[in-house]
Amino acid sequence: MGFQFYPFKCTQVTVTGTATQLVAANASRSGFQVVNTSTTDVYLGESNVTTSTGHLLTGTKGASIGFATTQAVYGITSGASEVVTILETF
Repeated sequence: MGFQFYPFKCTQVTVTGTATQLVAANASRSGFQVVNTSTTDVYLGESNVTTSTGHLLTGTKGASIGFATTQAVYGITSGASEVVTILETF
């Protein structure tokens, strides 16, 4: 079995109590993974995401979730700042 080459980009984003863009829309992206780097819950969704409507990324260091989407994705916390790491594949 051989390996295939998938270009990637790794970034960090500070998420706050206001909807924060994690990744921009990108038709070339095949998917991405978000990793929580600390202990604050982060909620993921569209630009109008709230802590009531977003998909929970638990406040556990190393918790992660992957998406296969080309859409923009946003995150929000309940108020505290939280750094997440984003790994996009193309």
